[in-house]
Amino acid sequence: WTGQFLNHAAEVAPREVVQLFLRRARHEREGASDEFRAMPYRFENSLSGFGAVEGREPLLREIRDEFVDATGSERFWIPQLFAAVSQGFDPVGQAILMEWIGSGDAEKVRAAVGLLIGGEWRFVLRNSDFVVELIREVGTAGDELLQDVLGVLHSVVASRGGMGTPGEPMPHDVEARDEARRIADAQPRGSAERGFFEEVAAEAERAIRSSLERDAEFEE
Repeated sequence: WTGQFLNHAAEVAPREVVQLFLRRARHEREGASDEFRAMPYRFENSLSGFGAVEGREPLLREIRDEFVDATGSERFWIPQLFAAVSQGFDPVGQAILMEWIGSGDAEKVRAAVGLLIGGEWRFVLRNSDFVVELIREVGTAGDELLQDVLGVLHSVVASRGGMGTPGEPMPHDVEARDEARRIADAQPRGSAERGFFEEVAAEAERAIRSSLERDAEFEE
């Protein structure tokens, strides 16, 4: 019933729900008990009501702005909240992030990209147009900032996981490798965006080899 209540509240009182979770994230960071959690497990599944909210932009900006000065556990929870309110970084959420990504302000760029850690690993591959635009935009701001951004994107893809069959490649690694290769092939040679997706494919290939080697050792 908690999930049903949150879903209904997200639809009828979205700003109050956002502020509630921001306060809870702040409370956990400030030293709540070990049993306290700012947001329930899989709470994003209880906030589909945000998808019915017209004009979510101010809510997403409020969450994004809060992330600039976030510390401690807030650095984990606020991206989760942004992902939930943007329904998995939908076009509305992407547009809010691009406001800062294209600002030329390194602090704002890092904050906007940092929110992506709240997303599911497939986001980077299923929204390649957004990722390519992001990389190209940041690439004009200098190599140091670009490397920081690429590091965040790599961490999002590397967070993948799942079950597999012993002796066979993990399906999520195969998916990441093949999709990243496809996207890389469509990018200009020598570009930062092509290099990023090529490295994603290479990392997935390494993960495949590593898992197969572990399986072989276990069978021995």
